[in-house]
Amino acid sequence: MIFSVEKRDKHGYYTLQFDDQVLRLRVGGSIGTGLAAKFDIDVATALKSIPPGPWIYFGDMRGCDGYTRDAESQIIETQKMALASGCVADAYCIDSPVARSQVDNIRRSAGIPGDILSCCFDTPGAAMDYLQQALDAALSKTS
Repeated sequence: MIFSVEKRDKHGYYTLQFDDQVLRLRVGGSIGTGLAAKFDIDVATALKSIPPGPWIYFGDMRGCDGYTRDAESQIIETQKMALASGCVADAYCIDSPVARSQVDNIRRSAGIPGDILSCCFDTPGAAMDYLQQALDAALSKTS
């Protein structure tokens, strides 16, 4: 494991891990500005430890209720930072329609083309299959 961190407050939590060209996020509860600010710092720290080259992002948000408006705005900036650092694809497992809509807005606001339904899956395995195909395609372009 190259990077691993967990943060929580009384409303929610997240774990963030990077290994094997995959940044994995697990989120639960409600995310406010305090956790969003910590998440931004942790993503920036993780990105410094990521080797150069393409990588993929998996967000396991089953159990996430959503973000406050200010937290959503912060996460948009975090998403832009990740894109600029070599993220070639993202995929999610999201149960909450509210959280799904918010992630769709975050992606669009960060400049990611496509609707959330194109990268939202019922199982982590299906999401990782999708991501691995995208990573393989990106790696074949750099070879």
